[in-house]
Amino acid sequence: MARLNRIAGAVLIFLFFFILPCSAKNVLLWKHSGSSEFPNPEKGARPERVGCEYGLQQTITQNGYTCTVVEELPEDLSAYDMVFVILGMAFLEEG
Repeated sequence: MARLNRIAGAVLIFLFFFILPCSAKNVLLWKHSGSSEFPNPEKGARPERVGCEYGLQQTITQNGYTCTVVEELPEDLSAYDMVFVILGMAFLEEG
């Protein structure tokens, strides 16, 4: 299930970056997920626990974009080309 979520997240990120103009470089991640944390998917990496924004932040920066993570939404968003709102995660029972 976690692998499926990561694949879906990667596809979503690809679609957002594919439709953006080349000049879009500043991305805001609004961490509105509280203190949701889970074990770092990169075994043995630091930090041991990461928030819901971790995967998005890694993907955005690895693709050459500037990424800012905030817990409070700024009043002025004009400095950003794109804003992601991170609402946390939900676990569904398999069965």
